[in-house]
Amino acid sequence: MSIFDETIMKDYQESLVMLDRRTVPDGYGGFTTQWVEGAPFTAVMTQPSSGSAEIAQAITESKTYKVVTGTNITLNKDDYFRRVRDGRSFKVLNGNTDRLAPDDSALQMRVTTAEEVELPND
Repeated sequence: MSIFDETIMKDYQESLVMLDRRTVPDGYGGFTTQWVEGAPFTAVMTQPSSGSAEIAQAITESKTYKVVTGTNITLNKDDYFRRVRDGRSFKVLNGNTDRLAPDDSALQMRVTTAEEVELPND
């Protein structure tokens, strides 16, 4: 059960999974990076719909999303996650440590921004 189940946001929930960077030997004395799936979580992802946001996305050729989670999910700047339904990867642009609601509210949410990315192969 998620925090969105009793709200209008329930229809916009996404199944997501954290991506963890792991180094493995490359067989030649060095190493390569692999991305492995970590903890699953649920969030609501929306694209900003203002005219200025659409222009900015067209200029930068990037897609940014608002990501709303419960307060039990902490996303840090530069974390990576994958959307389960289509396999697209995202990078968190800023942490979600601020709450949207007061402590006594029944709906405890956090929000951050993420952009769609290709995973780095460093």
